Amino acid sequence: MTSYENHFHGGSGHPSANYVADADRPRDRPFRCKYCARQFSLKGNMVSHERMHTRERPYSCTHCPRSFMWHSAFINHLRRHVGQLPFKCTLCTNTFVSRKSLAMHMAKSHPAEA
Repeated sequence: MTSYENHFHGGSGHPSANYVADADRPRDRPFRCKYCARQFSLKGNMVSHERMHTRERPYSCTHCPRSFMWHSAFINHLRRHVGQLPFKCTLCTNTFVSRKSLAMHMAKSHPAEA
């Protein structure tokens, strides 16, 4: 356990009596979307959210014409080009670029095991 975790868990590995879960703590959200007024605690989250309104796609693939709103989608796309498929199905030979695509495969192809 890190010293950060020790501080919040009283050193025991368990939440202390004074510990307030993040979900229960009031949040300061100073960043407001200029399109829908949704509020964010981090500017980067607001900027990412605003792309849903503007349809801006700042991440462009150098291997094909596709572009992406979010960095994570861009990285998963690049993995396909370079053949990096780190998520392996334990029930068949299929491999995937993301945990989400593996989970979708499990639900569709192996529903009894999902």
